[in-house]
Amino acid sequence: MTAKCGTQLLINRKRLQARAPELFPRTDSARRELESFPIEVMSELHRLSPDDPLLRPYPKLVEALRLGAFADTTHQSASGD
Repeated sequence: MTAKCGTQLLINRKRLQARAPELFPRTDSARRELESFPIEVMSELHRLSPDDPLLRPYPKLVEALRLGAFADTTHQSASGD
């Protein structure tokens, strides 16, 4: 895992707790749940669509995206397109 990947993973976890607290409250159990998601998913979550096949096994992440947890960043490529 690169430093950038790890940093984005932490940012995405914090954003989920801040913007979707009904799904991921600031509790130890929610923290453990967020830590259980694969690094590859969590580090790219801000770029994924709720319909992305990568998210099928993670309905709570899909719901968070649908609620707008990443509304200002979702679907942007690395170049910002």
